[in-house]
Amino acid sequence: MFNSRLSKRFAAVAVFCAAIAGPVIAAPSALASIAPANAPATVQAPDGFNGSTNLGGGWRMNNNGSVYSPDGRTRLTLLRGVLEVWRNGGHVWSALQSAAGDYVDFQHDGNLVVYQNGGRAVWASNTSGLCGNDGCHLTIENTGNVAVEDDVDYWNYWETNTD
Repeated sequence: MFNSRLSKRFAAVAVFCAAIAGPVIAAPSALASIAPANAPATVQAPDGFNGSTNLGGGWRMNNNGSVYSPDGRTRLTLLRGVLEVWRNGGHVWSALQSAAGDYVDFQHDGNLVVYQNGGRAVWASNTSGLCGNDGCHLTIENTGNVAVEDDVDYWNYWETNTD
């Protein structure tokens, strides 16, 4: 167990270093598919752990959809094809995408990816495989931060740093 956690931490450092160097676009996984036309545009989830909305692997949001923190002041949105974070009505973060996306997918492998219809990835958190299948959740925090967080020790493998 110690070696597993240690290797996850080293992997997280590698992801952080890659994030500083610039975004790396991930190929769509076998789990990704085109967003259904009847998917909800906006999700208001109930209070989660430590003042955050937690979403598990397999969560998807279409273009112009939003998901909020429990207090409603932090919003993760795919607005006009760009993944963004808004806090108290003001814009605080945007993904550096290669093109506009049609949906965002938090995959079972822990990777948050913006896709175009047809499955082309235009941005990714590059957290694929750091937590194993369903070992992470996407969290939208009351503090303003959005993160891919480990389910066991709540280590952030990726975050917007907007709190």
